[in-house]
Amino acid sequence: MSSQLISLGAVTLDGKHEFYVELTDYNKKLSSEFVRKIVEPLLDPYTHGKPMVQASAALWCWLEELGPDVEICCDYKGDWDLMLALLDEKPPNVQPQPMMIWPEINQAAIKQAYMLQLPDWSWFYGQCKQAFANEQHAWFLRNNGRVHHALDDAKANRAGWMAVQKLLHRDYY
Repeated sequence: MSSQLISLGAVTLDGKHEFYVELTDYNKKLSSEFVRKIVEPLLDPYTHGKPMVQASAALWCWLEELGPDVEICCDYKGDWDLMLALLDEKPPNVQPQPMMIWPEINQAAIKQAYMLQLPDWSWFYGQCKQAFANEQHAWFLRNNGRVHHALDDAKANRAGWMAVQKLLHRDYY
């Protein structure tokens, strides 16, 4: 089965802007058992549903409103590919490649471990992974979050990312 976009959730780093849409015209016959049992029950197409053309236009407008230099962050490269397929082409204000969470955290952990003169950077990377997972889990608990709901996953990933940044002494907000 090939991947298809069913819903898309995004939140800005500062947490002030979010985007969520559910596609009403995806091919349900291509849905895996996981999607049918876990993801589809979380959807509310009457509130958030749009056909692909309208979803694309809404996402394009949202991204344009964010300003001149938008960096997309993903935990899975396939999400970037699905988003680009929805948009048909990348908006000019969006950077050409996404920042991938785990390679970025890995590189930051190596750099921080070196600066702290730690003998084992992999230990520090493990600490970063644990901080991410703990805060992600805590976000779901605090907010009655729905795991595998695109917007809630984006918000939980943001919370995990911010926890890692704090551990790395890189406070953004």
